Amino acid sequence: MVWFFFGLSGVGKSWVADNLARYYGWPVYHADTDLTAEMQQALAESRPFTPAMRDRYFERLAKLLKKRLSDADGHQNILVSQGAYKKSHREYLAAQIPNFRAVWVDSPVSLWERRIENRQEGISLSSARALQGDFEPPEEGADRLLNNADFAHVLAQFQALWQHHAAMAGTGPDS
Repeated sequence: MVWFFFGLSGVGKSWVADNLARYYGWPVYHADTDLTAEMQQALAESRPFTPAMRDRYFERLAKLLKKRLSDADGHQNILVSQGAYKKSHREYLAAQIPNFRAVWVDSPVSLWERRIENRQEGISLSSARALQGDFEPPEEGADRLLNNADFAHVLAQFQALWQHHAAMAGTGPDS
């Protein structure tokens, strides 16, 4: 299974993935480490990504995830973090990757703002707020984790999601 954590910058996608990886011993992949050269250049120049840049990136990401799945060394689960602001990109990955589960990571606004303000590098709070308008939240009832910085709470939510999907697929967290 590929557990794909997406959401706004600063909600804690990487934190969730890293902590679940430590808890379960699963591999984690922070997909932003493989941004295309043109996206890295845009970031260096403080330019926004174009739709074409994003499309090329998600095509590349699908290939990279398929390779990671084939190299998973017997692991049944891989944890992935990436913003994936556009619904079409999440749908594209779901169509390309077997056993793909997109999980929206959200956070209380005050905590989200504090995380952005406390960052040493990366996006500013004003830029993060501007990007909120670019984010397409999933439809009602989509898989969602509320990251309130309490790992026990996040873990309980994740286990409930996993049990739900396992029951639908006839497998389980203890399988």
